[in-house]
Amino acid sequence: PVYDMPEHNYPELSHHFDAITWLCGDPPEIHFEGRSVGGHCLDLTSVLMRFENDSIGFLSSNFTGGGRTEAIQYHAPHRSAHFTVPLQARLLENYEETILKSEELAGSTEARKVAGYFQEVEYFIRCIREDKDPELSFENTLVSMRVIDVILDLFAKGKTHWKA
Repeated sequence: PVYDMPEHNYPELSHHFDAITWLCGDPPEIHFEGRSVGGHCLDLTSVLMRFENDSIGFLSSNFTGGGRTEAIQYHAPHRSAHFTVPLQARLLENYEETILKSEELAGSTEARKVAGYFQEVEYFIRCIREDKDPELSFENTLVSMRVIDVILDLFAKGKTHWKA
C-alpha cells in the first residue's frame, strides 16, 4: 500500500532497502521513526533493522530541505559501510578503509548520473537485452517491498516497532 504519499518516497526508499536486504536478508525486527512535515506524507525517516546474521542496517532520509539527504549504513562483524547520497561511500573491512566518491562510482560528473539511478537502469536494460538475471533478484525486491510496506504501515498507525 502507498498511503497518499508523493511518488518520491516509495521508489527512493526501495533502492536503499534493496541494497541493505541484498547484503543482510529479511529483517526480523524494525525500529522506525518518521515525520510528516507540512503535509500528510512521510518525508523525514529513520529506520533501524536487526538481521539474523548479526548485522544491523540503518537508513535515514529527509526531503524537507528543498532536496534530498539520505544515509544508508550496514554494520556486521569485521565489516561496515556508510553511504551518503549522493556524496560518497565509506567502506571498512578488517581495519582497512576505502572511500569512493559519487563521481567515481558513477563514472561521471553529470548530476543525473551522480545523484540518480542512471547506472541502475542502464544495467537492468542490459540484463534484459542479454537475457541475464540481475544481481538483485526478484525475491530480494519482494523482501524490500515487504520492509517498506511494514514501515509505511507503522507510519500510518503511529507506531514505531515491528517484530516478525
